[in-house]
Amino acid sequence: IIRCYEVGINKTATVETIANLLQEVGGKHAQSVG
Repeated sequence: IIRCYEVGINKTATVETIANLLQEVGGKHAQSVG
């Protein structure tokens, strides 16, 4: 899920936003597993 404030003017997520999103999801996945 990409939050509204993380989307640029042209409605596309920046590389940094995507990286943060993946890191957040990965962190949650790691917590649920371990």
